[in-house]
Amino acid sequence: YQRRVRGGVGTPQLVDEAVEQEEETEELEIQLLRDDRGFGFSVRGGHVYNEKDTLFVLRIAKGGAADRDGRLRRGDEIVMINGECMAAVPHQDAVDKLKTGGDTLIMIVRRKKVLLPPLIQQGLAEKPEAPLQFPHRTELSVTKSEDDSKRD
Repeated sequence: YQRRVRGGVGTPQLVDEAVEQEEETEELEIQLLRDDRGFGFSVRGGHVYNEKDTLFVLRIAKGGAADRDGRLRRGDEIVMINGECMAAVPHQDAVDKLKTGGDTLIMIVRRKKVLLPPLIQQGLAEKPEAPLQFPHRTELSVTKSEDDSKRD
């Protein structure tokens, strides 16, 4: 957002305006092994009725292969499945490729890159291996005493 002073008669007001920024994306290769429930995610989109639409991850099944791997995210665009580009592939063909492609799935996914505030980026660049520190933080440990147990 960009702050701008709105002029006119009376007291000036600060107004937040959205500043258009190019959204950076990143691509990631993800390899998953099929389990007894499949790969553990569902897709939506694909080329339908002469309309181009991207294929993306709709849901990730809790406890499934994709969930246990931890890298795939809801909303990721699926660019390739086992080396085949998904840009103009109909939805059903993409689903069939997932179902019949074997026990190993290699996907290239694209997602919006998470941009950290400049101050954090600078800190990570200067000390990439340093853990985050909280100098004024106190850790408290709370345990139940025997008297508390009797009240429950």
